[in-house]
Amino acid sequence: MVNDQSSPNSTPYPVTSEAEILVTSYNMHGYNQGVTTLKLLIESQHPDIIMLREHWHTPANLDKFSQDFTGYTAFGCSALDRLVSSGPLIGRPYGGMMTLLKNELMHRPISECIYTTERFVVTKVGDLLLFNVYLPCVGTEDRSFICNYVLMEICAWRQKYPLWDCVIAGDFNSDLDLTCNISDMINRFLTDNQFLRCKSANSLPYTFVNESINYFRYIDYSIQRCLGE
Repeated sequence: MVNDQSSPNSTPYPVTSEAEILVTSYNMHGYNQGVTTLKLLIESQHPDIIMLREHWHTPANLDKFSQDFTGYTAFGCSALDRLVSSGPLIGRPYGGMMTLLKNELMHRPISECIYTTERFVVTKVGDLLLFNVYLPCVGTEDRSFICNYVLMEICAWRQKYPLWDCVIAGDFNSDLDLTCNISDMINRFLTDNQFLRCKSANSLPYTFVNESINYFRYIDYSIQRCLGE
């Protein structure tokens, strides 16, 4: 049996000099498959912000997040808009981005969603700019172009908020410790923009598993740039 899974990744980040928030990043690999793990994660860690990918929902089912996670406000989109609008959905669903902000954050005048698209979601909390990112996997048509586009869009949004700290978290679909055109592109972007990878000492050495083919890779990352550092 194939067991494809992605490990949730939680990292605390400062929001103001007095407070910090806990940010969790998780690839659901389908809402029904990932929802139980997500609920257990919320019960145990109480994250303030949850960055989700691959929920696979159609636009009509996006309200499931608001129904099942009443303590959070959901911002995101479906990757199936064009397919659904052109007729009945045929084949395996895919994609979908969603960022959940804890309601306590929304009750303050510091939090909002700035932009959503099927490859990234931009939110802000205080003076922290957050990007939930889903880069294309191997075999995706125009993969290099899409990756470059997303990275350039991140640069463009950061230029609009140059004095804010920044966090990028998500599925990069590339092992940044291996050499290929995509990982090289991402690493140049990180170096040029002075981003640092976040990885706790007790984290697993992989974030994606396919046990049937003995495949283990570290392809999900949390990246940060703090102006005060």
